[in-house]
Order: sequence, then structure tokens, then C-alpha cells
Amino acid sequence: MALRPDQDAVDPVLTLADRELDHYARRRDAARVYYQATELALLVTASATVIAAAMNAPPLVTALIAGTTVFFTGFRQVFRTGERWTLSAQSRVSLWHATNQYRLLEPEERDPPARQRLLDSIQRISEQELQGWAATRTSAEPVGDRGPGVPLN
Repeated sequence: MALRPDQDAVDPVLTLADRELDHYARRRDAARVYYQATELALLVTASATVIAAAMNAPPLVTALIAGTTVFFTGFRQVFRTGERWTLSAQSRVSLWHATNQYRLLEPEERDPPARQRLLDSIQRISEQELQGWAATRTSAEPVGDRGPGVPLN
């Protein structure tokens, strides 16, 4: 990743924060695309199953379309791209706020304690995002209301 023009090249914590922001943006965007594609495929195949049955399509055709719906339902449950999208977006926004607070400091105020606060924020947000992801993998309950910063039960 190239350094941003307004960034001081000797500020490794800000460089790390920018890399993390880019990472969360890529994860968020990929999860959004997979989520929307999966949901659209579910709508299309579920509707096509009903239409095929109503049109007295051969049972094999109806079964294949219904099987595709079941596949996409399983894909959604296994990969949970909606939750991934939400967690990545929440993490990126949290880090974006912390990074902006740091960027708004005057250059002489970007001292070791300020850098440490930014580094602590990067690490805290990363840990919270990982905890949120782990919660989606280990619980049977919906996790849409849980995000970074919300403790696991």
C-alpha cells in the first residue's frame, strides 16, 4: 500500500491504521457483494420453484430449482456474509473515527502517547471484530445486533 500524500512517512502507526482501514473496506465490500448475490439468488430460485410447480414443469426441473434454493440457504448459513458485512463496516467506522482524531492533532501533538492511543484503538477494534466474527461462528442465535465492542456472553 502506498502512503497517502497527507501522511507523514515516519509515522508507522498511522500507516498501520491506513492498512487496517483498507483491509476492513475490502472485507466489507466483498461481504456485501456475496450477501447481495446470495439473497438475490435465493429470491430468484424460490420464486422459480413456485412458478415451475404452477406451470406443471417436469418434477426434475422443479426439484433442481428447489435444490438450488436449498444450496443457497446453506451457503448463507455457513458463510454468514450479512454478519461479515456488518462487522467489517462497524470495525472500519470505529477505526476511521480513531484515525481521524489522530490526524486532526497538530504534528507536534502526535507524540508517543498519542501514537500509543491510536495503536491501542487499532488493536482493540481488531480484537472486537474477531470476537464478533467468532460469535457468529459459535452461536446459533442471530448476531445482527452484536458488533464490535459488545461483549460475548
